[in-house]
Amino acid sequence: MKFPRTLTGRLAVSYIALTVAINLLLLAILNYGLKSSLERGVDTFLAEISDYESDLSTEKFLTEVREDFEDDDSHSIGEDFYVRAFDSSGQTILSKGMAPSNTLRSVSDLVQSVEPGKRQIDTVALTGGRRLRVVTQKFLDGFAFQAGTFLIQDTGLERRVFSLGMAGVVVLAFLAASVGWVMARQSMKGVREVTVTANNILHGSLEARVPDRKAPVEVAQLANGFNAMLDRIQELIGDVQRVSADMVHDLRSPLTRIRAQAELALRDEDATLDSYKELASKMVEESTILEELIHTTLEIITLDAGTRRVNPERCDLRALACDVLEIFQDVAGGRGIRLKITGKKEAIITTDPSMFRRVLVNLIDNALNYSPDEAEVTVGLRSQDESVILTVTDSGPGIPDEEKALVFQRFYRSDTSRRTPGAGLGLSYVLAAVEANGGDVGLEDGPGGGTQVTVRWPAEG
Repeated sequence: MKFPRTLTGRLAVSYIALTVAINLLLLAILNYGLKSSLERGVDTFLAEISDYESDLSTEKFLTEVREDFEDDDSHSIGEDFYVRAFDSSGQTILSKGMAPSNTLRSVSDLVQSVEPGKRQIDTVALTGGRRLRVVTQKFLDGFAFQAGTFLIQDTGLERRVFSLGMAGVVVLAFLAASVGWVMARQSMKGVREVTVTANNILHGSLEARVPDRKAPVEVAQLANGFNAMLDRIQELIGDVQRVSADMVHDLRSPLTRIRAQAELALRDEDATLDSYKELASKMVEESTILEELIHTTLEIITLDAGTRRVNPERCDLRALACDVLEIFQDVAGGRGIRLKITGKKEAIITTDPSMFRRVLVNLIDNALNYSPDEAEVTVGLRSQDESVILTVTDSGPGIPDEEKALVFQRFYRSDTSRRTPGAGLGLSYVLAAVEANGGDVGLEDGPGGGTQVTVRWPAEG
């Protein structure tokens, strides 16, 4: 017989095995209790007939024994019972009941193991499987009294108890099989629904979910986790589809310009070496834009997926911010824009320095692009609730409230940003990089207008 391969079958078999084992154990306990009860009855009887005062003299003791076992009909002596008395030297001075035999001679030795004034009950195993229960009482004068009887096995009663017990085991095993099968199927119902849902998804039904029904806690947790995983997968698939569509749209423009310039050069019969050089320069510029777009997109995807390796180090946020601001001084100065940093003199965090520099470059570049000439761009640093907060505030037109949640999406560009260069990936990279380093990003209106981007990092402990 093969062990069931299904979990339902295995649970049902386990219920049966457990029920049978418990019932067999109870049957063994019942059988032991029955035998113990019979033995206790014999012990009570032997204790009653050997209840003599330990300080009796030999003559008085023999007189009482003869009165008990010769004159009292209630203590008649049979072939399965005996009483004997021994003097202080161990010689038999009285014998009633069972005929003397090797059996009685062997139990006579028990007298020597009993201390004067004490009583002892022993079981002696005999040949043929019979057992003799013996009480021995030794008196203070050295003589002793001994009585014994066979422990009679009620084989008929034991057989009936065993038959009824086995019948109960069979019935309970059948009930356990039925109840176990029903309980196992009910318990595994949620698992089967997960399997059905997985098969439906495998055949193209991406909207399929495990039904939300009352189920055991473990199965409900499995179903909820499975549904959450499916929601995340569908979200990622949607992101891939959206990114693919956006990339196709954003790649089309530079590719179209490259092709148009190449076709124009081919048609120009009067083209000179300088014109070809100018064309090559423009194509390199467009190719650089394409390369940057693809590189940034892949960087964001790997950050979101958690496959991009992060190399955190202990860094001074203010020192890094000052380095990045120095890069933009010439560009800002050419437009009369003032760059300044305020707040903490030192802000220690743990982050990937290269990612942080790129985050700051994106934020300050955006701030410069959307700020008018002769304006101001401010980088602020402060501590709050065991965190270090960095803000970058511009003097631009700001972002409408309905678009603030959208600007972090890849390739999203609002109406006000379409006149500025870029592909709409700057803030997407900022969000992905900051979250990969354990921080978070927020967006709000600046104190004096414009837009303020807030980046929060855990402070170095």
